[in-house]
Amino acid sequence: MTQKTREQIDPMKFTKPTTFAAPRIEGIKTGITAGTTQTQAGAAQLGYDYNLVSTCANANDGVRLPPMEAGYVLKIRNSGAANLKIWPASGEKCNGGTTDAADTTVLAAGATRTYVCFTDGDSTIFSV
Repeated sequence: MTQKTREQIDPMKFTKPTTFAAPRIEGIKTGITAGTTQTQAGAAQLGYDYNLVSTCANANDGVRLPPMEAGYVLKIRNSGAANLKIWPASGEKCNGGTTDAADTTVLAAGATRTYVCFTDGDSTIFSV
């Protein structure tokens, strides 16, 4: 009897770790202040797997997702006082929307949101 490797048994269960080309840091970033310009260019840049926005003083102050690649999962927690607007990286989109447009659903104060990328450049919301 020939022994099979894990990949021969079920290659979908044993995939190699994904390497991302986009700037991405595994871990948690706390103390993020949302950008106050309420534009994509002025939004605070995110880059960690878990992002804690501690200051969101005005409704629609914003953060910007890093360039998203298939397989990337990113969480945002809004611990600020106001609704947080979330923008995609330049040239990308959120939830199948328009390129460079903010996510149409703001992140309420005290809420957490998970973004998952299935297709390069288009992040999808997963609420948990």
